[in-house]
Amino acid sequence: MYSDIFGKEVPLLKNLTQEQLAALFVIRCSSIKEFMAKGRAKSELWGDTAKGLIMQMANEICYATNIQTNATKTIAKGVVLENDSIELVNRVYFENYTKNDLRLSNGIITGCPDIIDHGKRMIIDIKSSYSLDSFAKERFGKGTDYTAQLRGYLWLYNMDYGCTAHTLLNTPKELWKYGDNASMHNYDHIPAEDRVIIGNIVYRDIAWEQEVAERHALGLSMFLEYVEVFKNNGRELPQPPIEQVVDDLEEIEDTQAA
Repeated sequence: MYSDIFGKEVPLLKNLTQEQLAALFVIRCSSIKEFMAKGRAKSELWGDTAKGLIMQMANEICYATNIQTNATKTIAKGVVLENDSIELVNRVYFENYTKNDLRLSNGIITGCPDIIDHGKRMIIDIKSSYSLDSFAKERFGKGTDYTAQLRGYLWLYNMDYGCTAHTLLNTPKELWKYGDNASMHNYDHIPAEDRVIIGNIVYRDIAWEQEVAERHALGLSMFLEYVEVFKNNGRELPQPPIEQVVDDLEEIEDTQAA
């Protein structure tokens, strides 16, 4: 069965009202970057990445099934070591942060950042790097751009600024890739202060939030169109060509005449 952003089971499509269906169109902060992607031409409002995201969201509801798209060892390491990564950040910056488990939604976007520092009005999202290669790139600003995700969190939690904290921790052996060895995944010999990189520093942007809200309204129409395609397309066998129908009728008439 399909569950919504809060883990609540969603009724089958045939049992959903139009209002309930529209309410399910909420963008995860981790997907805002994809959602905002435009086409290659300046006049193309929706790129293939954004269309693909919206289609996936529609398919999950139409087929009442969550589509797993991030089941990789890289993602798994981040989940398994999330608390360890927060502890490393605490040790380096002399903080006492704990994992945030409160997910919020404003009907447009939804998210659950790892750390909320209410005193500083700051969001920190933990990114546990899979390898030294992916970790080191962050130092030079060559890693993944998480600014849209962070801006979404700032909007939801009414915070002023945020950043990512990339950590480098030993990879559990069960998450190694084929051919890997211990020297590629054990980092205890590296000083703790060198195994945390702060990146993607952003500040609250009200104009950007308005842009996301306006785009969400347009995206909802596309989402509902995809649902209509599911309901109507590919459900009938093809009819024979008109020429064949005429020939069949003539053959029947000739048989009756004889």
